[in-house]
Amino acid sequence: MTKVRNLSRAAGSQQGVALIMAMVILVILTMLGISAIKSSSLQLKMATGLQDNSMAFQAAESGLVEAYRTIVLDPNQTITSSFSPTSGIIATVETTYKGRSEVTGTNKPSSKVNYRYSNFEQTATATTAGGAKVVINQGVRQLINK
Repeated sequence: MTKVRNLSRAAGSQQGVALIMAMVILVILTMLGISAIKSSSLQLKMATGLQDNSMAFQAAESGLVEAYRTIVLDPNQTITSSFSPTSGIIATVETTYKGRSEVTGTNKPSSKVNYRYSNFEQTATATTAGGAKVVINQGVRQLINK
């Protein structure tokens, strides 16, 4: 009977160790879960920022296309146009005259042709509701009739 008593004492003293091991495993699993939540939250923020930047870039490009299609290039004034390609996004395009240039070209070996151009600069700025901002600069050259 003495052997049975020794085994029951040994089993009784290990019950505390099992509790401590279970608590350590629970703490490790909790830390892993919190880490996974923080990681997915960060990835969501990065994806949202990338999407906002992409939308702002596309809005700025559409503003340039729309401005080029609708405005008359005038050397006497700076033109500012605003467009809203999608809800919550505003694209502003400013067109500024930058001067004239002349290019000499040849369309036949025996004749020279001079081309005169008005040079403009367009700056498109688009801002999203999320705070993403994109600025695109573009040069425009307009052929002047002689």
